[in-house]
Amino acid sequence: MVCAGEYTDPDLNKYDSFHETMRHPNFAPGEWYVTYRKAWLSFYSFEHIRHVLADAYPENCCNIFRNFIGISKQRVHWFAKGFETGAIDQCNTFEAGGY
Repeated sequence: MVCAGEYTDPDLNKYDSFHETMRHPNFAPGEWYVTYRKAWLSFYSFEHIRHVLADAYPENCCNIFRNFIGISKQRVHWFAKGFETGAIDQCNTFEAGGY
């Protein structure tokens, strides 16, 4: 990409799953993140979780529900906050009202 002259973010600290580091051909800068955020919030919404659980076999509901909770937006926010600050105990999203 660099050899082709395409934009890449010079800050190597941003190369994780939370930052835009290169341009997308179909999105303006910042637009990809907004789209991703909308999709994430829709997927982990109460309505979607309820729909998935309603369509699942009863014996699979507990495992499906655990997957939703274990990979929830609160956990991702907590991880990012702890990673950025270095103090994991600084951000308890379950008691602080979420993200």
